Formats: sequence, structure tokens, C-alpha cells
Amino acid sequence: MALRATLWALCLIAMAFFATWQLRGGHTGIDADILSLIGQENADQNGLQSDISTVRHLLANDGRQVIFMLSHANRDTLETAANDFAGRIAALDGTQGITLPGHNNDRFADLMALYGPHANSLLSPSDREKLANGNAEALYRRALQNLYSPATTLSSQSLKQDPFALLPTFLSDLGTKLGTGNEIITRDGQFYLPVMASLSPDLRSSGNDQRWVMDANAALQSVTDATPGLSTAKTGQIFFAVAEAARAQSDVQRIAIIATIGILVMIGLVFYSPIPLFGALLVVGSGLLAGLAAVVVIFPAIHAIALVFGATMIGISVDYALHYLVLRSAAGSPTDRLHKIRPGLSLGLLTSVIGFGALSLSPTQLLSQIAVYSVAGLVAAYCSVLFLLPLIPARDVRPSSPIRKLHDGLQTVLGKTFAPIRVRLIASAAIIVTLALAAFLIPGNNDIRQFGHGNDALISDAGNIADILGLGGSPVFIRIDSDDPQARLETGEAIRDALAPLIMDNRLGGMIGLSDLTP
Repeated sequence: MALRATLWALCLIAMAFFATWQLRGGHTGIDADILSLIGQENADQNGLQSDISTVRHLLANDGRQVIFMLSHANRDTLETAANDFAGRIAALDGTQGITLPGHNNDRFADLMALYGPHANSLLSPSDREKLANGNAEALYRRALQNLYSPATTLSSQSLKQDPFALLPTFLSDLGTKLGTGNEIITRDGQFYLPVMASLSPDLRSSGNDQRWVMDANAALQSVTDATPGLSTAKTGQIFFAVAEAARAQSDVQRIAIIATIGILVMIGLVFYSPIPLFGALLVVGSGLLAGLAAVVVIFPAIHAIALVFGATMIGISVDYALHYLVLRSAAGSPTDRLHKIRPGLSLGLLTSVIGFGALSLSPTQLLSQIAVYSVAGLVAAYCSVLFLLPLIPARDVRPSSPIRKLHDGLQTVLGKTFAPIRVRLIASAAIIVTLALAAFLIPGNNDIRQFGHGNDALISDAGNIADILGLGGSPVFIRIDSDDPQARLETGEAIRDALAPLIMDNRLGGMIGLSDLTP
């Protein structure tokens, strides 16, 4: 028995070192991304992309964007502060690019590289309407005017690529439709300037997202301190994810402290001895440790909700220890007492493993992490009961224990209340009927946003930024599938025509599609 206990203790020590190395070394991060709560469908590789994959793709791209909104009553002061802040953010490890007025002088070259080769086939809505109405002469006269104008900028190359000057009109209409971009916004005597940053794709997977947020907040605070009267706001998935991860760590600590205090009080009032308490904490600790080690071995990151759920395993694993600790010392040697509870303890472990094993089949990574955490933790707690608790001296429950007196009193009351078999049958039937009705009548809530706590300051900043930029409302995405790109574009234009009355009636704030960028 001593050999098995030694080997198991060495296993626990190894798991402790490994889990600490993984988490402290940044090899395994704490993930608070809401995308992990969305199931992953195993779609056919050669088939169309599933709806859930489309949602993941859209949200993943959105998660790489960060918006800082700076505002000041003086325009020049605002521009100076924004340029200073943009330089600080651009220098951070994990920032891929910055969008700021004056920082994107090469964007016109990119625009021409995209549309230039197709200039002679780009039709703006106004030009297309002229051609559809048989008014092609207007396009011809515009081409002549551009050709013979004294201030013309035409060259032989541009004339060859775009003889009817379709590209300038197309870009003009496109700019009118999309807006002028992130220029300075004026409202109620205050100037607002958005600084938009795109993040590296591997920032989250590398575990450096928390450090980036800390550095970005420090840069924002430095610019604010150096510019009196400057107001700032920020939004982006990375801020919410890091805040949620910090909140999850706080929840784990709070749950662990409350549960540990509860165990201390309960076992102390039952045995009046620290030895059973040590045994219970040993079993609980081994379960939490093994569960955490199993998750960090299998998954690149542990979800914050899975971490919180793991902390609640304290209440489950402590039961395994109590089954052994409450046995009287007169029941025999440690081996004899262990034999008395082993069948029931093994059956309880088996049923739990089967249940959580079924949960691991879920395509949602969060549920898989909870299943792995629970199975590994309960198996470790079971092994600690078998290998470690028999080495702890037995302590009997004290007859004067208030917990024991309370238990005996409840047993007496329940025995008198439900003594007749008829009363027991009626109570059982009522419970079963109530459960059946509850399953149909109690509404469910499958809104994944309810899993998070939310950060009031970030939510307020996101609302203010959306209002200033005119991005209010809830976006709705319409997915168009077709093997032919032309058919997809034509379908997009048909959808725009169908939704135009709703936009005119202000029932829709507007829409933008690929067909708006590619005629």
C-alpha cells in the first residue's frame, strides 16, 4: 500500500509541475472567446461551407479589429494626440496595421491595383442606368470632354485602359455609398477621430492577447495624461475576452475559497480533528489538479467557463473522501474499511464517467473540456481515496457534533412525515409529474451571451463608438451560395433591390454587399 501511495503521490507532483509550467509559461492560455460556445460542424470538405462555419469566419475576422475613439474640443490637439497614440499602438507586438487619416497614403495605389485592370468594364449605377435607358451618348460625350479638356490628366495608358472614363465615376459612386472612411467627425462642438488597429492572426493563439491589452491600455493612458481634455473609448473582441478571462479567474478563486471554508467548517464540526480535514483537502486537490492537467495536455487553451466549472468539482470530489472518512475505526483495518465502500464508490465513479464521457462527444469544445476536466478529476479523486486515505489515522464522528445532531433530527422529521407508504407514493408521483410539467412549461434560454458577465465600461464604450460612427443596430448577414460568381453577384444586386423599400422606410439602416464593390 505504501508503494502505491508513493507512486500516486509522484504522479500528482508531476501533474502539478506540468500544469504550472503550461499556464505560467504561456503555453496554455485561458480562453474567454464566445466562439468556443458555438458548435463545430463536421462539414464535407468538398461541399458548401456550413452556416456555423460562415458565422465563425465573420466573427473571427471581426475579432481581429480594434477601434479607439479619441475626442477633444480642439481639432489640432486631437490630431496630434491621435498621431502619437497611433504610433504607440503600431509599435506593439501583435499589431498588424493602423488605419488613421494621414497614415494611409499608399491606399490609392492599392485601390488602383485592384480596379485598374478592369477599368474599362466597371459600371457605376448611374452609368448602367444610362445604358439601360439607351442614353449611351452621355458616356460618349463625357469621354470626349475628358479627352479635350485643358486640365485633363489622361495619358495614353489610362486612355487605353479606360477610354470612356468609367473608373472615376465608379469610384465616386462607391465613395458616396461607403462613406469617406475614418475622417474626423464633428458633433456638438466636439471632434472625434477613430484609430483602427488590425491585430495579428496568431495573437490570441500565442497567448499574448492579455499582454497586448495591457500595453494598449498603458499607451492610451499615457496619451490621455499628456493631453488635457482628451476623452477616449475603446472596443474590440480582444478587450471583452481578456476582461472575461480575468473575471473567470476571480470566480475560480472565490468559488474555491467559499467551498474550502465550507469544507473546513463542516468537517471540523463533525470530527473535531484536523486529520480528516487534511484527507478531504488532499482528495479535492488531487481531483482539481488532475482535471486541470488533463485539459492543458489535450487542448491548446482552456475556456474560462470550463475553468469555473472545474472549481465546482470540489463539492463532488469531497464526497468520495467523506465516504471513507465517516467509517468508524472499529470497522477494522484501513484495508477492511476500504473494502466496505469500494463497490459503491466504483459504481458511482463509473456512472459519472459514462455521463461525462457522453458529454465529450459534443462538437462544442467547451463541453468537451468540461467532460475531460470532470472525468480526469473524479478518477484522480477516486485513486486518492484508494491509495492515500488509508495512510491517514482514523477519527470517529463525535457524538456531540452539531452536524450529526442536525442530521439525526432531519432523519426523525422525514421519517414521521413520510412514514406511511401511501404518503411516500403520493409524494413521489407529485415530484415526477412536476418535473414532467417543468420540462414543457419552463422556458429555456439558449442565448450564449448570458454565459458571460459583461464589462459595463466596455459595453458603454462600444455603444458610444457605434453611435458616433453610425454603426448602431444589430447586423444581419445574408449568405448567397452559387457555383458561379456572376450568379452570386446578380443575386446580391437583386437582394439590394428587394430591400431598398425597407431602407427607404428606415426599417433597415442600410446594407453593403460584395456586389456593391464588384459590379
